[in-house]
Amino acid sequence: VRDLATDVGLGRVALDGVNLTIAAGEIAGIAGVDGNGQDELAAALAGLTPRHGTVVVHGTTLPGGDVQAAAHAGMALIPGDRRREGLALALSVWENALLAAPLLARFTRHGLLDVGAARAFAADLVREYRVAAPSLMHPMGALSGGNQQRIVIGRALALAPRVLVAVNPTRGLDIAATAHIHGLLAASAAAGTAVILLSTDLDELATVCDRLFVLYRGRLAGPVAPPDRARVGALMAGIA
Repeated sequence: VRDLATDVGLGRVALDGVNLTIAAGEIAGIAGVDGNGQDELAAALAGLTPRHGTVVVHGTTLPGGDVQAAAHAGMALIPGDRRREGLALALSVWENALLAAPLLARFTRHGLLDVGAARAFAADLVREYRVAAPSLMHPMGALSGGNQQRIVIGRALALAPRVLVAVNPTRGLDIAATAHIHGLLAASAAAGTAVILLSTDLDELATVCDRLFVLYRGRLAGPVAPPDRARVGALMAGIA
């Protein structure tokens, strides 16, 4: 990522000259108080919003504001608000397991969805990611937060992404669900994915990240050694 910037929008923080290089197999953490540009950075990287600057994934330069191009290059997103941005709560578990264009394309031929193959994929995802659901037909909104998050994360990892952007992936979850998701992120990195973890939880970042950066009012500082909490805290408060 080189000189990434976004324009000021209503209720949004403008990113300003963000530079970041992440290697395959690395988990890079980005700390910061909520509202300092975390959502904007995730959206810009995933192609959800226009941006300036350069984003390159494995040699492919991504156009700004192009979700399809980002997905095709191997970018996957775990959004910060699973209920509003990651799921269709009225739809079933199996339908939510497919809510990514590359996955739908995998089971679609000549405009028709192979429902049997799609449900078999969803059943495998539910089993692999230990989703507790009465059935594949159960409404997604009726599952617990932890099980909803497992669907969101499993769906993203099913894409075998080159880059995974995760925004507060364990927020609101219990200890067991948090530990499971940390394990999934570590396994993804071990398989060669470059993971960008944006979190407001310093303990989480110190536990799972190889390097740590700080986002403050749209500007990125670091890297900072994860144990150096005093330095991280100062940067989060805007003290250079």
